[in-house]
Amino acid sequence: MEIDNLKQYNNTISCYDKAIQLNPNDAIAYNNKGTALQNINKYNNAIDCYDQAIQLNPNYANAYRNKGYLLTDIKNYQQAIENYKQAIKSCKSNQNEFRRLIIELIGLK
Repeated sequence: MEIDNLKQYNNTISCYDKAIQLNPNDAIAYNNKGTALQNINKYNNAIDCYDQAIQLNPNYANAYRNKGYLLTDIKNYQQAIENYKQAIKSCKSNQNEFRRLIIELIGLK
């Protein structure tokens, strides 16, 4: 990873840290911070952020989906499938997202 990209991700993470400090119940900020951490291969920290987002909003499909993507990347397929299933349960009203998650899930089985 280029140094400039790493600096950009670190700046992004700092911004999400400030947002979380202002509103510690912001599931979206935790989810987005998790994505930034995942992009710089800080997988354990990213999982912690996704878990916090899920704890704050148990119906937040994006957090389950993003955690599923991360778990797929690290080849933890069983847990990835569980997160995709939970994301599907949480996003039945969004048909495009629902279809995409089904395709992800089928690809892992």
